[in-house]
Amino acid sequence: MVAMDLAQFAEPNKKRIKLSSPDISQFQNGSIISLKLQNFVTYTLAEFQMSPSLNMIIGPNGSGKSTVVCAICLGLAGKTEYLGRASDASSYIKNGCPFAIVEIILKDDKDICTIKRRLVREKKNGGTEYWLNGEHCSEQSIRKYVRSKNIQLDNLCQFLSQERVEKFAALKPILLLHETIRVIDDKLLILLEDLKVLQENELNVAKEIEVGQKRLDDLLKQKETLDENVRSMKEYELKNEALRENQLLLPYVYLKDHKEKLETYKQDYKDAKNQLKLLIKKKSNFKGIIEVIQNNKETIDEKITDTEHLLQKKKTQAEQYITDLQKIRDEITKKQKQIQYYQDRTKLIKEKMKSTKESLDSKRQDLKKIILPERTIFDEVSKRRNDIIIDQESKRQAISDITNRAHSIDIQITKIKERIQRKKNSQTNYDKLDLLDNPNRRDLQPVRDAMHEIRGRSRDESADWGKNLLGPPLITISAKEPSFAPYISATIPYSSEIAITVASEEAFQKYAPTILDHNAVNLRKISNNELQPPVERSELINHYGFEGYLSDFITGDKRVLQMLREFHRIHMIPVSRKPMTDAQLELALRPQANGKPLFNQIIHGDTLITVNVSQTNQIYKRTRNIERSNNSQFYASSVMSDEMKASINREIEDMNQQLKSYSEKLEEQINEKNETSHELKEMGRQFDQLNVELKRLNDIRIQHSKLDNDCKLLEEKLQKYDADSKKDVRTKIDAIKKEISQDLQKELKLAELMVSQVSEYCTLEEKHINQQAEHFKFHNMSISMNQVILSLNNEENILTDEYKSKKEAFDMRKNSKEYHEWKSQIETYDTNVKEKLVKLAEEYDGESNFTLQYINDTIDKLESEISRLNHDASSVKILERVEMDIKQLNDILPNQQKNLAQTKDEMTTKRSTLEPRLDDIIGNISKKFAELFTRVGSAGAIRLSKPDLYSRWEIEILVKFRDNAALKQLDPHTQSGGERAVSTVLYMMALQDFTTAPFRVVDEINQGMDRRNERIVHKAMVENACKEHTSQYFLITPKLLTDLYYHERMRIHCVMAGPWIPNPSKDPEMQRFGETANYVMGPVAVTRQYSSLLSHKHSKKAPVHPTSPVVTRFAPSPTGSLHIGSLRTALYNFLLARNTKGKFILRLEDTDRTRLKHGAEQNIYDTMEWCGLAIDEGPIKQSERTEIYSKYIQVLLENGLAYRCFCSKEKLDASRLDGYDRHCLHLTESEQEEQIKQNEGKYIVRFKAPNKYDSFTDLLHGQVNIQDRKDRIGYDDPVLIKSDGMPTYHFANVIDDHLMGVTHVIRGEEWLPSTPKHIMLYKAYGWTPPKFIHIPLLTSVESDKKLSKRKNDASVIGLQEKGILPEALVNFCALLGWSPPRDVAQKNRECFTLEELSQLFNLDHLTKGNVKVDMSKLLFFNKHFLQKRIDNETQLEELVTIVTPKVSKKFAINNDELLRDRVKLILKDCGHNLNTINDFEEKFSFFFTQPDYSVRSEPTEKFIQSINKESVITILESLGQNVNSSNVDSKINTIKRKFQTSNKNIFQSIRFALSGVVSGAKVHVMLDILGNEESQLRISSAIKYLKSM
Repeated sequence: MVAMDLAQFAEPNKKRIKLSSPDISQFQNGSIISLKLQNFVTYTLAEFQMSPSLNMIIGPNGSGKSTVVCAICLGLAGKTEYLGRASDASSYIKNGCPFAIVEIILKDDKDICTIKRRLVREKKNGGTEYWLNGEHCSEQSIRKYVRSKNIQLDNLCQFLSQERVEKFAALKPILLLHETIRVIDDKLLILLEDLKVLQENELNVAKEIEVGQKRLDDLLKQKETLDENVRSMKEYELKNEALRENQLLLPYVYLKDHKEKLETYKQDYKDAKNQLKLLIKKKSNFKGIIEVIQNNKETIDEKITDTEHLLQKKKTQAEQYITDLQKIRDEITKKQKQIQYYQDRTKLIKEKMKSTKESLDSKRQDLKKIILPERTIFDEVSKRRNDIIIDQESKRQAISDITNRAHSIDIQITKIKERIQRKKNSQTNYDKLDLLDNPNRRDLQPVRDAMHEIRGRSRDESADWGKNLLGPPLITISAKEPSFAPYISATIPYSSEIAITVASEEAFQKYAPTILDHNAVNLRKISNNELQPPVERSELINHYGFEGYLSDFITGDKRVLQMLREFHRIHMIPVSRKPMTDAQLELALRPQANGKPLFNQIIHGDTLITVNVSQTNQIYKRTRNIERSNNSQFYASSVMSDEMKASINREIEDMNQQLKSYSEKLEEQINEKNETSHELKEMGRQFDQLNVELKRLNDIRIQHSKLDNDCKLLEEKLQKYDADSKKDVRTKIDAIKKEISQDLQKELKLAELMVSQVSEYCTLEEKHINQQAEHFKFHNMSISMNQVILSLNNEENILTDEYKSKKEAFDMRKNSKEYHEWKSQIETYDTNVKEKLVKLAEEYDGESNFTLQYINDTIDKLESEISRLNHDASSVKILERVEMDIKQLNDILPNQQKNLAQTKDEMTTKRSTLEPRLDDIIGNISKKFAELFTRVGSAGAIRLSKPDLYSRWEIEILVKFRDNAALKQLDPHTQSGGERAVSTVLYMMALQDFTTAPFRVVDEINQGMDRRNERIVHKAMVENACKEHTSQYFLITPKLLTDLYYHERMRIHCVMAGPWIPNPSKDPEMQRFGETANYVMGPVAVTRQYSSLLSHKHSKKAPVHPTSPVVTRFAPSPTGSLHIGSLRTALYNFLLARNTKGKFILRLEDTDRTRLKHGAEQNIYDTMEWCGLAIDEGPIKQSERTEIYSKYIQVLLENGLAYRCFCSKEKLDASRLDGYDRHCLHLTESEQEEQIKQNEGKYIVRFKAPNKYDSFTDLLHGQVNIQDRKDRIGYDDPVLIKSDGMPTYHFANVIDDHLMGVTHVIRGEEWLPSTPKHIMLYKAYGWTPPKFIHIPLLTSVESDKKLSKRKNDASVIGLQEKGILPEALVNFCALLGWSPPRDVAQKNRECFTLEELSQLFNLDHLTKGNVKVDMSKLLFFNKHFLQKRIDNETQLEELVTIVTPKVSKKFAINNDELLRDRVKLILKDCGHNLNTINDFEEKFSFFFTQPDYSVRSEPTEKFIQSINKESVITILESLGQNVNSSNVDSKINTIKRKFQTSNKNIFQSIRFALSGVVSGAKVHVMLDILGNEESQLRISSAIKYLKSM
């Protein structure tokens, strides 16, 4: 390209217009006359001389035209946020320069004003300095001056930078009204703001009045309640006093009751005393009788001589009397025992009788329900079961035989499959080891055996074998392109091609002997010295004409390549696939100063030149042709010959036949086994049914027999208890006592009769026997009388003891401890209390109520009444405060009502001023807008919407682009981006006649317009901006269309860039070159940009995180359940939008209707909601936007950037590999119409792709250059519209992202290859692409393969079903490719809420490498957030609600409040052990069911074996019968000291008893939750089980 010298146009012999000073009288006050830049952004030195009307600044993208906008903003002390770019002003200083200067000259009434700003890089915030008319001043002074000129840089209607165009297009109607009023008359905005404040005050005051009135009503109601509470309080005090008096009266009642009981005791002991006296008296009478007997003994002995049988009769009668007396004495003793018996058992009999009757009724009911089965049924079921057992054994044997046969076949199948797989792998195996297994190359067998040995040892012994012993070059390196393969084979000797490389001297000493002993192979040891080529590669290419060194075109193991460099100097062999010229060869082989050439070997074309130098520096060349050898195939991209492939395929085919035969046999055996297994399963089912039935029948019979037996026993017991209970014990006792008294009387009477009888007997004796016989008779009588006296003595002792006992009871009662306590308590009462109590006692006594029972009833009654009364003493204070608040409100409310009326009056006054003026302004703007809009559409209008709230007053832009459409408000969903751009620029034009701003700036507002509309809008803008007495206008645009309208008052500033631009810093006269020249029509200005070519080395990557609000989107396809990869993409887009306070859009890319899945769309919505990713716009469906895509595809077709394709599916399928041949690109219009008819209107639309795609910048990966395959014959023209009329992903994606204002696209790395196509589409429409961030792939932990979308572990719904919490999954996904600052991560243990992630998220912290998805990390986060939920009372209740029904169902427990409370307690005390809430039932099953000690986990079994079961039994037995959480520590300490064992052994023993496992919940917690009874039961069961082992 020939450089253009613009300086020639400035030579004297060239005609040009002489420069002159601008006429400042044409400029309005505050407008810009000139702008001068130095070292600002891309400008080294530039000056703009402005037109007083329209200034159009044009230049290609990146040339610096928008820098003018930045300079105006910053030069006038505007904030960087008005630009929407970098927030640091120093970033606008040109790279490599220490400072920048912006100088602006403004019209100031009839004079000019110069504002100068200097930015210094080293100082913070740009190190700003200002000068106003040459005097140094502050930033505030500049801003004050700028405001005085009505320059509003913060107003989008006056100053609209490129980055804020979308913001203006999306400006809410309310803000649009504010900006419009401000740019026309800011006093009206003040009025509107005043009205807003007044209305807000009005609403607040009205609300306060409403609240105050409601508060007053509530207080009055509260006062009524408090009055009642105070009355209740007084009643409480009275009753409390009465209760106290009655409680104080209790000692008096106790004394009264004591006195009455004492009288009873006194009477009892007196009665006992009288009975004793009576007995003593009777005993004295017997003593007299004995004396008579003794006195008359001799006389009686002498007199009894008469008749013998009369004497005998008298004797028998006397003996009978004695017997009767003894019987009476025995009866008395027996009756005394009966009295004691009845006194003790009466109460017990009644209790037993009641419980026995209840048990009998229950068992009778149960017995009635049972229907006893027939005996024949038992026999029949037993017989059927025995028959099935015999059949089952037969079937099992048959299955065993079939299984053995099938296993043998399966082994054969497995071996054949493995052989087939090995053969297939040998065709595609990248390490090429199987290629050495060639029957025609036996020379390769030793190295193959050696490699197998190395791999085996690496796998079985140590990985160091594989790391230090590397395969031969034949299988470890290859050519980057097949054409270089023969070169490698030609330059590397065969001995080295099959040599094994040893990585170091140490490895050689360690491994070489073993390898050499077992295998006949060559070894090559490398020294790892750094080797340099003779000349730099760039010199080799540019100076000598080679493509590079041979090592440049070889890829593979770096250490093998190092061996080849050291042994065969491949880094010093230059290569050229094209033959070299003689001159080039001569240059390459020319001797150097040392007499030797640079290169010892040269490859060019198919020739290898080897150079040798003799001792006399004589050069000898040896040339040989390079032919493809047998070893070349090892280095080519296709690593296997066709013959080898064919041989392997034949072997595979034979093995497949064998496999098919064996498979058929296996299938027969499997079918036979399945049939037999089915029969066996059916038998098993029948056997189980019969067992169940037999058990049921036995259970019924046993239950019936047991219940019947129980009923009979209970009936007998009940009869006996009933008989006993009917006896009146007290009456019985009295009757027995009476009988005893009667027996005593009988005894006395019988004794008297016996005395009389003895007298007669003595008389007879005197008559009947001699003196000796009489003496014997009297002796017997004496003995009898002594027995009577003895009996009377015993009776006397009994009565004496009874007397003493009753006397002692009386004395004890009389002087009891309680008696003295009551007396002492009464003595503590003061006189007034005693008087009150005496009066109360007299009152009770007068009513016969002064009894202990009555007083206790009175106390209970008073306590019950008091408990129901409100006795809150604070009610009085609260009542006082409420009355004070009522008084205060009665004072405040009238004043508030008065203020409200005044506010309303003031609002009416201000509105009457504002509204007519505003209606007039908006009406005029609407007329102007309607007039301008008819040039591009059907109708347009501006409407002022005035709802009741002033804060909601807004401007509505109404447009109608088509006659058949309705006049609708402008919004991003209805109109396209181009239509919105047209409407926006026309609105800006409509303001031109009414604005009071001195100038207005609009930067690239024509984006998205088609060329027709752009020309129309341009003409309207020029006409509007070039009118007399209008604001100065600046329009910045990247393109200049042909046939545009120009006006003599406008000026065009063309920004140029390139090394051919004259340097104004060296050639000052070129600084204002082109300022005024008649090149086209009217004055045209040319402004230059001079860029010095400076190279910059950056020490670190520049930050890429946006500093202004962004628009992001998540655009999934509803083709299945959302997986964590998609969720991560959605999350990153959401976080970026939230972090920058931007917008997050949800868009469904559902144009591929064949792949849509039912429920997938709802799954997307549910997942987003579940994870808390709230969207700001959407969901938007692409399938509903086909009209938009049709419109935009027409633009490409009309401009020749796309074309219709009618090729058949077969042709397209055939062209997929090599690309499309653009057959349909060259069809004429008539040919296209004919094809449309033949294809019934169906065709596809392709984009005409460039031969080379532009590189692009990815904010994560940096500069990326992706091109189509070099070997592709055809073209990569992507399809934009499919034959069904639906857009492809590439096309719809670009259109939607632009129309929706997407600024940043975060998506997976798999979309990187598609990005160049997307960028070319943006350029085709003249749109600015969004920023791209391609995040790394997700891979599994087991391999580097991409994580499968279809795995349940990767599915969000699958993880949700497994108990993963949304906050845990969000935290997990956020860290899959992004990391927070290290200090924050360490502090939080990487655990963050969604809100915290939104604050921390930063694009500068994204990672590039593929991410391993470790699900154990997800469980870590889930455990953390589950514990947080447990710690939150509300969320804990939600967890309990989830878990309780599951527990109830699994363990068959009633789902009641008791179960709910138990679950809640377990979660609070043991929840920290859970990874997910789904683990609850399995982890804590022992809390709901008895543990099965026979099912032991490995740790439990290991524990029992290590400590032995006897030790466990000893520990458990030593706990005792009452172990609980409060005493378990002391018991453990005792056991530890006594048996010298560890705490661990004791705790594990207790856990085993309570839960069946040795780890888990704390022992104290388990004891608390299980309770004492259940814990003791389990400990006993564990001991019993261990003893039975």
